[in-house]
Amino acid sequence: MTIGISVKLEVLMQISGILKSMLKLEAMRVFVSVVEAGSLGAAASRIGRSPAAVSMTLKQAEAEIGGPFFDADRKVRLTPLGTTVLRNSRRALEAHDAAIDEIGRFARGEEGSLRLASTPSIARRLLPSIVSAMLEKRPKLAFEVRDVDSQSVAELTAAGLVDFGIASLSSASRGLSVELLFEDHFRLVCHRDHPLASAGKPIALAALASHNFIHNGLCDAIDSQGVEQLSKTARLRARNVGALYGLIEAGLGVTILPALAVPLESRLASLPLADLDAMSRVYLMSREGEAISPVANIFKDMVRQSAATFNQERKPPAGAVQQAFRR
Repeated sequence: MTIGISVKLEVLMQISGILKSMLKLEAMRVFVSVVEAGSLGAAASRIGRSPAAVSMTLKQAEAEIGGPFFDADRKVRLTPLGTTVLRNSRRALEAHDAAIDEIGRFARGEEGSLRLASTPSIARRLLPSIVSAMLEKRPKLAFEVRDVDSQSVAELTAAGLVDFGIASLSSASRGLSVELLFEDHFRLVCHRDHPLASAGKPIALAALASHNFIHNGLCDAIDSQGVEQLSKTARLRARNVGALYGLIEAGLGVTILPALAVPLESRLASLPLADLDAMSRVYLMSREGEAISPVANIFKDMVRQSAATFNQERKPPAGAVQQAFRR
């Protein structure tokens, strides 16, 4: 975007140099209008100025350039100099107008690019609706999305390789500007055919000891002796969620994940835990004190709105019994 604008402005400066940097854009516009309209009067009516003002502008431009643009006072036939001025004026005005239009679109958030990093669950469940809504109104936007673990999200944001990160906090988050978006309960995740999936009640952590527990990176963020013990004795460990889901779907064990991390269309079951009230907190991250683009501001507002909607949708109606055994 910045490169495109710079090129257009450079072309404009080169063209102005050809005209000895003496002919102003407004004079170029008046001259082109006179040529296209065929007379001073018609041009004056077109651009909303008096014929006398148009005539004076042309005379000043001819004096600055050093020669007449027209063969006769009727402004019908161009001199060779006038032909050159017309050709270059049109090029200069086109480059100028295109640059101003591009700058305006960027300022309104209609053009630009965004680089995002998030955990896979956010990339899969929240970002698509936000990106889709932005592209519907701003089809010229460009997005780059990386789905990585929370530590990597913070590292990419801190390094300036992405504009925003969306993830839980980690040691790499220090020094970043962070804003809490929502909280998400941790739940037991297992295969739909697993014996625990049909328990019909919240599962105690102690009940997981008799099943293969698969440790994942988010387990380390849970302040619970029960989860810590399960993690210590786990024979299976998976950092990548794709591998984690594959192990669970193959019936090789169970794990604990935030509710949002469980795919809706999968063979996995998500169940509440009776003695674990830990929450996964998801934050919007950016570099401290760094100015952001107009489109980044729009994205930031949409993330906030989406998070607020997500929080509201998960609240059970007043007095209702929360049925939360499957997501």
